[in-house]
Amino acid sequence: MLVGSLPAGFPSKAMHTTRVLAVLVLSVLAHEVCAQELVPNPGFEIYLKCPTGTTPYGERMTNAPGWTSATSATPDHFHRCAKRWEAKVPINFAGRQEPHAGDAYAGILLEKKSGWSEYLTCALAAPLVKDSTYEVSFWLCLSTGSKYRWTGMAGMLFTSTVPEQDAILKTPYTCIDRLPQVSASEVLQERGRWVRIQKTYTATGEERFLSIGFFCTDAGAWEKNRGTLQRPVMKRGAYYYLDDVSVLPQAPRR
Repeated sequence: MLVGSLPAGFPSKAMHTTRVLAVLVLSVLAHEVCAQELVPNPGFEIYLKCPTGTTPYGERMTNAPGWTSATSATPDHFHRCAKRWEAKVPINFAGRQEPHAGDAYAGILLEKKSGWSEYLTCALAAPLVKDSTYEVSFWLCLSTGSKYRWTGMAGMLFTSTVPEQDAILKTPYTCIDRLPQVSASEVLQERGRWVRIQKTYTATGEERFLSIGFFCTDAGAWEKNRGTLQRPVMKRGAYYYLDDVSVLPQAPRR
């Protein structure tokens, strides 16, 4: 059963069930009234269980339903309810950061020497419609603990299959060698500041998955950053928080 944060001291199972049903009904109604969000769990708020730590090496991030790792690298899920401080909000192994909204976010690591690059991917609620336009956006933040920052642009890649099935990886854990359709309009240099990456996108009709991260096709450089270095891994590269991913259909012009 998928769970979210519940108030402390909830009085009974019956009231719990009633509250959950009410939230579900309101969510459905809001979904019908507003433009249909095609990204599942866009703010990483829904979870299978409160995070118990960062994603172990060799495993995929699966705690935020709808999201997983696009490659063999290991992005992380952070939530205010986390059982250990490494994955907690606002202070965790990568620094100190409040979410852009809500109680959760995800995180991706880039390593300077090894080329280790993390991506998050999800299946869209419905394939994009050919020649239709969409408001596409996500929020990214350089962690306060990062020793470095990468001057390349972050991006969102739409694909018909998950990237590893597309055979577009140089190795299972390095960058994806594909040009993203949506990329940043500015280099993310300031630590601890959420930056919105946004574009109006016209679909080809083949888009069924999206992946977010830093891609091989964008030339960039490493610059030193005065991070707080919560953990030794932060000395090896840059860590970015990700929140509020969105793909919204735009109303056709009349």
